[in-house]
Formats: sequence, structure tokens, C-alpha cells
Amino acid sequence: MTADLHPPGRRRLRSAVRDDGYETWTIAVEQYDVLRSFIVATLEDLDSGDGVLLKHLIEVAELELAEHPSFPCGRFTNWIRFVKVDLECEGVVERVDSKSPQRLRVVAAP
Repeated sequence: MTADLHPPGRRRLRSAVRDDGYETWTIAVEQYDVLRSFIVATLEDLDSGDGVLLKHLIEVAELELAEHPSFPCGRFTNWIRFVKVDLECEGVVERVDSKSPQRLRVVAAP
């Protein structure tokens, strides 16, 4: 059994490159929940079939979440990327292809 390494109220994010599948740092659960909902809803709203540019997702976050009390310092570029990777590991979102710039979409339910 692995010890729970994060304090209450924090979530340890997944990583596709670490052996144990998790990053060593955490995010506040409230921030994670807001970003997860935002990413999924925004991708669903903006995807016209070819995915949504990661850059555009970050730009929308900077506009729509700028006044959110959970993000007094902004930093949406990092937060969106961190939670996006977690959602990719969970199988909720995926990259459209391996080309740059990166495009994302919500994984269709089976």
C-alpha cells in the first residue's frame, strides 16, 4: 500500500512520464475541479471536429477565469497544461494528432 503523499484538500496530478504515474506536486482540489470542468466544457463547446488548439484553450481560460477567486495569481498556461495532462492520463481528453501546434478533444464515450 502506497502512503498518501498529499495533504487533505489537495490532488496529486497524473503524469505519463513517471514510473508511478503521478507527479510529485499537487494542486488544490477546488482549483482542479474548476479547471477540469472548464477544460471539458470548453473543448466540447469549441470543437468543430478537428479539436481545439491548446493555445486557444489557454486564451479562453485567461478571459473566463481571470476573476475566479481560486486563481488570484492567474498562471493559466501552467494550470491548463498540468490538468490537461492529468485528463489525458485518465482518458478524458486526447491530442488530435502528434503535430504542432497541439490540438485537443474530449474522448467520445463508447
